[in-house]
Amino acid sequence: MAMLQYWIYICGGMFFFVSFEGRIVMYKIIYMMMFLFCVALYQLHYERWRWMLKYFWMSVVVYTMLVLILVYTFQFESSINVWSNMTGMSREKLEDLGLEKFSVPALFTRIFIPTSFLLVCILHLHYFHERFLELTDIKSVADKQKSTISRLVHLDGSLVDISMVKPSFDSINEEQIEERVDLEKEEDDVKQWEEEKISEPHFMSESFKPPDDRRHQTLTWLTWIMYIQIVILCI
Repeated sequence: MAMLQYWIYICGGMFFFVSFEGRIVMYKIIYMMMFLFCVALYQLHYERWRWMLKYFWMSVVVYTMLVLILVYTFQFESSINVWSNMTGMSREKLEDLGLEKFSVPALFTRIFIPTSFLLVCILHLHYFHERFLELTDIKSVADKQKSTISRLVHLDGSLVDISMVKPSFDSINEEQIEERVDLEKEEDDVKQWEEEKISEPHFMSESFKPPDDRRHQTLTWLTWIMYIQIVILCI
């Protein structure tokens, strides 16, 4: 994301290198005119500037390739006479256009900067242009901000401190865990109480069994015998 934000500044800086490096000639003035046109359109109409930005970089790429071809082919021996005959210009006027013959070290420096600028523009078109348009789309940025704000707003309308969002989530999770542990303990206690409740009648039935029939008959006979003895003693 950082490379995407600053790549456009690299492209703009390369405009200055190409335009002001060495002697000012006609093709460098055209570079500066293209750059100023882009800046002026950005100031006047932002949406139209975004719409034509792709075509602008494509025209810069085509123009830079044309400059490199002309400068390189002008280094042949017969190229000066051919261009003079075709255009009717003298050698000095051709040099003012930027067409002049250089030595090998000077030719390298003259071609190296436009070639680097061409590479930067091609990289921008292929890898950074679409993302740059998404980043500079005011409507989409505004919609994202609105959606983010709506997610962070409380029911009473106050904004949450973003730095406190994560700790609050952690505290909520801890409270939920504690509540679950308490509920599990209560459920275990209730289960134990129910088991004891169910087991109490069982123990009572085992410890206090009603007497069987034989024992009851024996007790009744004993009470009758005791009653008869008491009656006899009384007589």
